[in-house]
Amino acid sequence: MTTSTKYNPVVIDSESNLFESLIENLPNIFFLFNEQGKHLYWNRTHEFVTGYSHDEILNMHPSDFFDKDADLVKKHISIAFETGETSVSANLVLKSGEIIPYRFTARHIIYKGESSIYGIGVDISENVKKAISTEFSERRFRSLVQEGNDLIAIVDSEGIYKYVSPTSETILDIHPDTLIGKNAYDFIHEDDHLKLAEAFDNLNSTKRVVVEPFRFRHNNGSWRWIETILVNMTDDPTVNGIVANSRDVTERVILSNEIIELQQLLNNAAKLARVGGWEFDLKNDKLTWSPITKIIHEVDLDFTPDAETALNYYREDVRDEAIKYFQRTIATGEKSDFEMPIITQKGNELWVRVVCNARYSSGECTHIYGSFQDINRQKNAEEKLIQLNKELNKYITELHRSNADLEQFAYVASHDLQEPLRMISSFLTLLKKRYDRQLDEKAHQYINFAYNGAARMRQILLDLLAFSKLGSKDHQVENVSLDVVLNEVCKLLRQPIIESGATVHFENLPIIETKRTPLVQMFQNLINNAIKYKKDNVLPMINISATENDEEWTISVADNGIGIEKEYYERIFVIFQRLHNQEEYGGTGMGLAIVKKIVGNLGGKIWVESELGKGSTFYFTLPKKTLP
Repeated sequence: MTTSTKYNPVVIDSESNLFESLIENLPNIFFLFNEQGKHLYWNRTHEFVTGYSHDEILNMHPSDFFDKDADLVKKHISIAFETGETSVSANLVLKSGEIIPYRFTARHIIYKGESSIYGIGVDISENVKKAISTEFSERRFRSLVQEGNDLIAIVDSEGIYKYVSPTSETILDIHPDTLIGKNAYDFIHEDDHLKLAEAFDNLNSTKRVVVEPFRFRHNNGSWRWIETILVNMTDDPTVNGIVANSRDVTERVILSNEIIELQQLLNNAAKLARVGGWEFDLKNDKLTWSPITKIIHEVDLDFTPDAETALNYYREDVRDEAIKYFQRTIATGEKSDFEMPIITQKGNELWVRVVCNARYSSGECTHIYGSFQDINRQKNAEEKLIQLNKELNKYITELHRSNADLEQFAYVASHDLQEPLRMISSFLTLLKKRYDRQLDEKAHQYINFAYNGAARMRQILLDLLAFSKLGSKDHQVENVSLDVVLNEVCKLLRQPIIESGATVHFENLPIIETKRTPLVQMFQNLINNAIKYKKDNVLPMINISATENDEEWTISVADNGIGIEKEYYERIFVIFQRLHNQEEYGGTGMGLAIVKKIVGNLGGKIWVESELGKGSTFYFTLPKKTLP
């Protein structure tokens, strides 16, 4: 049977494709083995006929099933590998020792990249041929129908059930007697009727049809996905019908649909993220790009890239560096991950991120592959962010310089202006003492106005000097007891507290990690304000309390004073802003401005809630961890 004719073997990439093209319950022996004689696949009939188990067949050479005809079989195996196909008649020796004449037809294929032989063996003895071809001998019936997982049924050409195996109860929770005499279409989803009708029509021209999964109604009303192989045996008087071998594949279909949906999500995500793929076959010098990779390069989707062309897309000044990354991955197997600019087919410059992995076989790198992502937007955003940070740092530096200059000016101005004010006050005092009897009442009034004005100016300068020093970092962070601080403040304000009859209430306040001296100054201003802005004929009552959350403390200072109108809530914290004239309430208008700056320096914020005539509550927050 040898011939010199050149042929191309059929390529079957996976077991699933093989399974789709063959019948698991084929009445004939099916086999598949490689050049070493190792069995790769066989059907149930093979085990049934020969009597050998799965593990036994796995360790047997194809010629081991023959005795006197073993050399003949080996010869024809060689012929099949050389010419592509062969056929031979030989006596098959069963495990029981029984000898049955068989006719074998074999063909050379490439299965999963491996040179292999597949074929079919047909019993040419009348007795066994009849028993197996009908699949309804007693032994076959028990193994395939009664004890199997598949549902075996016989229907006529109209789809009426003539026989149903007991497995219908396991698969569909339907007793066989319920189905017999009924039309299969009554149980099949309406949208799948056409699929089944076409399968039955095809049986007019072929003996066997594989029906893709369709929906069959379970007894509980749900739909199960069923895969079926139809075999036309209407010409066999022992069957006289169409044999349907069905299997419940619901879980497989659901999983497949989920995989498809997931793949669609991944594809959509890849499109949104502009992430493509690529692979280079080093042995065959073949480069493959995914559609997204082609889109990024701005080439046509039918474009076929090669290695040299692909490398030339990298900008010239970084091209050699990109090549080094690829070479390193090939040489070491280490993953490369780098970002570089490319020049697209249309001349646009884009930044891309390239990931390169290696695939090895027998210690040799055969492929490199990975992802190709357009990161141009990210890069542009990074550049803008860097530029904005530079500008921000510039503004911050200028702001610091301006604040330093302002603080220096305030310090110098308030310090240097105090000397002339002291001189004015001294000479006014001297003038009053020396010429007291010579001056009339009007002159005394003018002198008092000038003296009080100088005193107020001096107080303003002192407050301004204090305000300018608030940014100083001389104070250390420490654990500060608010109870201790408030006791100290009450001692400092002892005179106004006694004169006004004020009550300052606080107890069990927390210990806070903060700066002590600014806190003293802040409470001093708030309590002094509460005493100053008291209602006539009402003793001031000041209550101080604290609450907390995970991040900060909130301190409240509440009084029963004259209150503040809502429209002035913000204004009272502005430097030199006053709501009352000097004659009504003294002061420089800087107390609350100083408090706000202290709170800000300590990392908190301050606000007020008040009702005119009923009092005010000042709230301020202090972080549980104050920055040094």
